[in-house]
Amino acid sequence: MIHRQSQVVFNRKTVLELAGLLLVGLALFLATGHPWLGVVLPSLRAGWRSLRTAAWVFSADPDRRRAVIGGVFCLALGCWKVAAMSATTVLVMVVVAKATGQLPRMERFAAVMITLTGGIVLTSLIGLLAAIGARAARIRLWIHPALPEILGDVLKGGDSGTVQPGFNQAIFVLITSLATPALAAAGYILIQPGSVLRAMLVFGLMVVLVIGSYGCLARRIIADHPSQCWGRPGKEEVGEP
Repeated sequence: MIHRQSQVVFNRKTVLELAGLLLVGLALFLATGHPWLGVVLPSLRAGWRSLRTAAWVFSADPDRRRAVIGGVFCLALGCWKVAAMSATTVLVMVVVAKATGQLPRMERFAAVMITLTGGIVLTSLIGLLAAIGARAARIRLWIHPALPEILGDVLKGGDSGTVQPGFNQAIFVLITSLATPALAAAGYILIQPGSVLRAMLVFGLMVVLVIGSYGCLARRIIADHPSQCWGRPGKEEVGEP
């Protein structure tokens, strides 16, 4: 009965948040007159749950250092999901254009590309910052949009939630954070005049660097199970006497 009531409350909150997001989109449309907001909003909706989870981590975790690092990683995951949905939208636009022979409206296509680029850049910047913090604090991360339902009352010393742990989505953030600056640098070198062989060698070096960096960092900051990240902190960690 308790689980059913919590599920009803959760669904009600989700509906209210979605309605609020749609109202924001409508207000922006009425204020700016740009119809492409209807294209961008689904991408923002994709990252909404991760952003909400970030707020929950900030407020619920008694270990403030872990709360900051974990919350920032959830924030980066929200940006990653925005970028992923935008990339899916671009793919759909291209497929539809190929099938119908009609180019998509450039205004909408540009809006999605801006959202995609912004999501990737923010994921990289925020993710790198959080990864450096996790490495410095020796914290292993396990991140998922359904983290509140997975953990339940674990952070309060109680039982875990009813939702089974899925895939650790911190991996997506870490890979994107490492690959984006490396590929951007390699792409810049590739378009410069000079030897093609040199450019390809630099590109290959960047790929090896990303793989090596991921292998080194993942062993230290990526957890295999939520319990390796979100275990109840000791008294000395939360400042209790």
